[in-house]
Amino acid sequence: MNFTTGDVKPFGNHRDVPTDALRVRCVRVAKPGSTAGYVVGDGTAYDPRTKLTWQTAWDDWSWEASFYWNTVSQHCTDLSLAGTGWRVPSVKELQTIVDETIAQPAIDTVTFPSTPAYIFWTSSATVGQAGNVWTVSFEKGWTENESGTNARALRCVR
Repeated sequence: MNFTTGDVKPFGNHRDVPTDALRVRCVRVAKPGSTAGYVVGDGTAYDPRTKLTWQTAWDDWSWEASFYWNTVSQHCTDLSLAGTGWRVPSVKELQTIVDETIAQPAIDTVTFPSTPAYIFWTSSATVGQAGNVWTVSFEKGWTENESGTNARALRCVR
């Protein structure tokens, strides 16, 4: 985790790593790999911990018909899956469905079937970087900020 930028990803060639020290924040999971807890039905998954309801299927995209950040809000608003009230999740909300005990994809594929190891949009703009938005990669579960002009996948929440 880069505590300066908020990115959660490998440091690559370590040029960004401070030479004086690295800081570590430790956490513990109650049951590593546990997928219990979601209430699944009608194409949705309700998480009683966060009180959020997720779209279980991801919104497919291709380079010809992709989701750009300026279109995702309207897409979720127009979604009528098991009711209305859908929106784009914040980066903190989307991180709650990342399963850090697995990768490619880093998500419970029983609850969220066919989720690819792609980068997904959030509603969280990057402070101080106009046009950039926080994303969550389900390849390994990291976050990063990207230009809103990139094409990315989308999962709505309410």
